[in-house]
Amino acid sequence: MKMKIKMKMGSATLTLLVVFFSSAWTASADGDVQDCRLSNGIVVEDGKELPLRCANCSCSRGQMSCFQTHECQGVCSVIGSQAIRTFDDSTFTIRSFCTYLLVKTDAFSVILNNGPCKEDPKTICIDSVEFNFQGKIVITINSTGEVTSSKGDTVMPLHYDDLLTVRKVSSLFMEVATTIGVVVQYDIIGGRVYVILDQVYLGQTQGLCGTFNHNSNDDFKSANGLVSRIHSILWITWKFAVPVQICPPLTHRSWKDQ
Repeated sequence: MKMKIKMKMGSATLTLLVVFFSSAWTASADGDVQDCRLSNGIVVEDGKELPLRCANCSCSRGQMSCFQTHECQGVCSVIGSQAIRTFDDSTFTIRSFCTYLLVKTDAFSVILNNGPCKEDPKTICIDSVEFNFQGKIVITINSTGEVTSSKGDTVMPLHYDDLLTVRKVSSLFMEVATTIGVVVQYDIIGGRVYVILDQVYLGQTQGLCGTFNHNSNDDFKSANGLVSRIHSILWITWKFAVPVQICPPLTHRSWKDQ
């Protein structure tokens, strides 16, 4: 029997979408012991614990119980040839060269601008990532690591009052870190983007990264508020209006090449 693990969080009971289990009887020297078998093949022995990113789970007579240890951050990622994983762990792939709204709240927005890869024009690469803080500051990081700011500053690291800092945190990653619970990391070498949110934004996000409400069923919500399992409808509605920009789709051949 496959079940979802429930976890208490305040007055709400949330589902840990990443862990599923079924009861499995195994023989032991002391008789039958009911362990907990996870869907990824891991077996948690009866009486043993399984630490997760923001909770601690334990197996007792074939039943898993979980308790929150600290607030979970939401993570949305864009990797490879535009494979997106939402805050609530749904996945899909963008099939067009264009500019898209990754995440939007009342406080900020993150925009993804992509185009043909230099090495292979038939595949998609990230050209730049834009972070807009309440319309007060707009930070753009392009694929060469160059940073531009609506304030005109370009000397790294960039500090803007007590609002945010832009810096290079490794040989790969550029980072926009804010004081409002938002971090954007851009791997300019590997072409990856991560948007990390505190729990304060639970249920407040729109865009390709989903709704961030621990419910994957409404992740594919388009800009008009409708939920569709057709991924192309989703990413078409979240195209960001850029003057004179034409958004050609990938050719059928390039889909196979990826």
